[in-house]
Amino acid sequence: MNDQILNEVEILLKSHYHLINIETVDDDRAEAIVREVSKSLNVPFFIWSLHRGLYSPKYKDVYPDTENLDNLFTHISGAISEGLYLLKGFKPFLNDQKVNSHLISLVDRLKNDSSALFFTGKGAQIEDPLRSHLATVKLPLPSEEDFRILLKQIYSDLKRKEHIELNITKSDLDKLLMNLKGLTLFEAKKVLTMIIVEDGDLTKSDIQLVIDSKKKLIEKEGLLEYYAIDEKFEDIAGLNGLKNWLQKRRVFIEEPEKAKQAGLSFPKGILLLGVPGTGKSLCAKAVSKEWGLPLLKMDPAKLYSKYIGDTEAKFSKAMRLSERMAPLILWIDEIEKAFASGGDADGGVSQRVIGSFLTWMQERKGDVFVIATANNVEKLPPEFLRKGRFDELFFVDLPDHSTRKEILKIHLSRRNISFEEIDLDSIAQQSEGFSGAELEQLVIGALYSSLSNNSDISQKDLENELAATSPLSHTFGERIQALRSWAETRTVSAN
Repeated sequence: MNDQILNEVEILLKSHYHLINIETVDDDRAEAIVREVSKSLNVPFFIWSLHRGLYSPKYKDVYPDTENLDNLFTHISGAISEGLYLLKGFKPFLNDQKVNSHLISLVDRLKNDSSALFFTGKGAQIEDPLRSHLATVKLPLPSEEDFRILLKQIYSDLKRKEHIELNITKSDLDKLLMNLKGLTLFEAKKVLTMIIVEDGDLTKSDIQLVIDSKKKLIEKEGLLEYYAIDEKFEDIAGLNGLKNWLQKRRVFIEEPEKAKQAGLSFPKGILLLGVPGTGKSLCAKAVSKEWGLPLLKMDPAKLYSKYIGDTEAKFSKAMRLSERMAPLILWIDEIEKAFASGGDADGGVSQRVIGSFLTWMQERKGDVFVIATANNVEKLPPEFLRKGRFDELFFVDLPDHSTRKEILKIHLSRRNISFEEIDLDSIAQQSEGFSGAELEQLVIGALYSSLSNNSDISQKDLENELAATSPLSHTFGERIQALRSWAETRTVSAN
C-alpha cells in the first residue's frame, strides 16, 4: 500500500473535501485505499455500483433501491453517521446536470463531518460549479515492489494446494517483475497465477508469457502496433558506434536495481538520422530483441483525425498506453512525416501534437525508450533536435567497403547461398554508394536471374545487377552530401 497516497487522501478529508476523484485504471487498488483510510479514521466504508446499489462490505448489509441515484443521494444525506462511499463506475453520471445539483447539495449537507464520496472509472468532463468541490488523487500503477509482494502471496496460496517451484534467478525475477509494470494488480494476479499453475513452476521463459499478455492489451486499443521481433545485432553489419552505445545502456535492462542505485535513470531514447535504407529501422527491431523488451510502433495515420480535438486525444491516449505498458521500446519510423509542421493549414493540430510529444519526452514517468528514425532533417521541427530531447542523435551513413562486404554475406547466407566462388571484395568495391537495402535488392535480383537460368548465383549475376542499378546516392547525391555536412557537427556517427 502506498503510504503517500493514503496520507494524501487523509489530508483531503481533514481539509473538508467531500468529493474525491481517484484517477486509476485499477478499481481494486482504489477500493483498498479507501478501505484502509476508513480503518485509519474509524469511519464506516460503503461501496455503490449500478447493478447492486449501496452495500457495506464489512457487515454485508445491502440498502434496497439505492441503484436509483435519487434514492442513493437521499440515503447518504439522511445517514445518521459519517461514511466513506466508493461509487464504482459513477463518473459518466457526472455529465448530468441533475446529478451535479444533487452532489453540490450533498456537499453542503456533509460540510461538518468526515463523510466523502469517491469516484473511479473512466474520465468525464466535469464543469463548474461541481469541479471546484472535487479533489483529484492520481493513483500510480503498481510498482515492482507491489508485484513482488503479490507474487509472494500467490506463491504462498498455491503452495498450500499443490507442489510449486520457483526456478528463476534474482536477475530474471527482477526482469519478470519489471515487465509486469503497466498491469493492474488484478491483471497481474491472473497472469502470474496462470503461468505458475500451467507447469507448477516459474522460470525465465515465463517472462515472454508476461510480454504476450501485455501485447493483447495493446492490440485491444488499436493505437500502437506490436511487433514480433527476430532481428539481432548480428543481423546488422557495421553501426559499431551505435551498437556500443546501446550495449552500455543494456545494464538498465539486465540489472535495473544496480543501475538505479548508481543514480542512473531509464534512458530516454535516440534519434537515428541518415540516408534511407541504411538499417535505421532494422536497428530499432534489433534493440528490442537484444534488450528483451517489447517493441511498439506508433503509426501517425492511426492517430490523425478530421474531428476537432480527436487527434490530440488519441495521441495522449497512445502515450499513456505506452507508459502503462512500460518497460518497452517505442519506435517512430520516419518521424519527420509524423510530426512535420502543418502550419495553419491543419488548424494548428501538428503544432499541438508536437508540443505534447516534446512535453511527454521530458516528463514521462514510464520506462519507455524511444527510437525515432528520420531521413529528411529539413522537415523536422527544430525543437526535436535540441540537446536533451533525446539521449543522443546518431547519423547513419552509407556503409563503407568492409560493411558492404559483410552485408552481402548476411543476405547470401540468409538465403542459404554459397559465396565461395564469388569475389565479395570485388562486388563490395563496385557497389560503393549502395545502401544496405540496395545491396539486399542486388542479391535478390541476382537470385532471380540465376533461377531463371537454372543455375547457382554467380559473380556475373551480381555484376549484371550492379550495372543495371542506380543507387540513391547517385540520384540524390547533393541532398545526401548536404545531410552529411549538417550532421558532421551536430550528431554522433553510428558507423
